[in-house]
Amino acid sequence: MRFQFCGGLSIPEWFLAESSNLAKITAIKLKLVLNALIQHYLEDADNSDQLVKTLENSGFNSQEINAIIASLEFIIKNSVCYDIDENVLSKELIDLGFPKENVEMIIKTFRTYKEKLKLKELKSTLRISNVQDLKYSVNKFILSKEKQFVEKENRTNESLFSNIQIKYNDQPQRQSKTVEFVAFPSKLEELIFELEKAQQILNKY
Repeated sequence: MRFQFCGGLSIPEWFLAESSNLAKITAIKLKLVLNALIQHYLEDADNSDQLVKTLENSGFNSQEINAIIASLEFIIKNSVCYDIDENVLSKELIDLGFPKENVEMIIKTFRTYKEKLKLKELKSTLRISNVQDLKYSVNKFILSKEKQFVEKENRTNESLFSNIQIKYNDQPQRQSKTVEFVAFPSKLEELIFELEKAQQILNKY
């Protein structure tokens, strides 16, 4: 059986195995967990202790807690990613056997935060890394006869080139990295053209 919140694919086996724990949690506790999860996602809030404590007080062990959090993240993030209608999501979760009151709580939370979650997802998709610093220099050199392939591209014995260094924050790994490369004017023109096209696309959002 295929589900829209799974991108039109079958439910992953791990989700079927682990999501049964969602049926054991009360709707009130589920609301607390959902709000904490969404705040963590939207604001990068460090509230893992709060999540664990809430579920531990409901009698869940560490393995069950991890399963509940992973299952809820899967539902919310996939529903945002595939822009699922709340009525469709509600039906699919009920088809999976989740208690009606828990499904209603998930849908209510999803409805409240859907637009903010979509914006967060869009930003995360379009901007993987943040540029921290940019350095460049323009240099000139005289090409030797052996560099015929470069001479052919630049059509001159005197050639300008740019040495570019970009320092950026690698978000997935949460660390700064630096990349350095050399580019000739023709390649820079191509890069600027592609960046301008990308900017036009971003402006639509």
